[in-house]
Amino acid sequence: MHARKVDREQQRNARVVARSDDEHAAATPAAKALRLQATAGNAAVAATIQRRGEGGTAPAPTDAGTTAPPDVDKIVQRYRDMIAAARKDGKDHAADNLERWLNGVGGTKTEDVPWLRGFSEITDAEKVNQGRFEKSLTEKGKALKDGESVTFTDHWDRKLTASVLNELYYASGTSTITSTGTFTLSRSGDTVTITGTVGQHWHDPYDWHAGLGAFIPGFGGVSDSDALLVERERGAKPFMMESDWQQNVSGTISLHTYWFDSSTYTWSGP
Repeated sequence: MHARKVDREQQRNARVVARSDDEHAAATPAAKALRLQATAGNAAVAATIQRRGEGGTAPAPTDAGTTAPPDVDKIVQRYRDMIAAARKDGKDHAADNLERWLNGVGGTKTEDVPWLRGFSEITDAEKVNQGRFEKSLTEKGKALKDGESVTFTDHWDRKLTASVLNELYYASGTSTITSTGTFTLSRSGDTVTITGTVGQHWHDPYDWHAGLGAFIPGFGGVSDSDALLVERERGAKPFMMESDWQQNVSGTISLHTYWFDSSTYTWSGP
């Protein structure tokens, strides 16, 4: 009996020691992590490890999964640097526009007509709308009866995007020319004479769009999201850019000449 009692006592003590070893093992970080993984998933394990750090002590609390907010002052200084670089390169229109936006002036800025029309993208857009007018004028002229006259107004929009190789791209990017014309057509015999004036209205809002951006030589990629942040935090403000000029047109439609109709148009101005 005594021997069996001793055996039972030794077995009980052995179980106590084993249980104590198990509990100690369960208290280790690795064991706790396995337990947490089983009950809460891998995300909780990762969060726990991040909170404990290498030495097993918790650092100051942080918002898990977030990044530091952008440094608005650095973004603003980058725009200031762009303005300075543009002026140094002689691109004063682009510099003026960026500075106006950054300073929160807002309103409407009138661009210089000769400067605008110095870019082929602008004059090409004019020509597209002129061709549209000519087509509709010819159709209306052919429908006139001998001795009849008609006056009408028409308009066309033409969107354009400047080349990244010239200043217009950095001053405006994508813009629109709205051409509005008033024309008079008169038929005498087989000849229709045409006169008219066309107002060319160039316009573009200087603004930004989330998700877009541009590559600026010397500065790399520039995100529109940065600009929107500066608007919210520093009072930068979009504004409208526009410019107006007038052109004149004269034309002649010759009906039934050599079994076909012919037309000629001459444009002038500004």
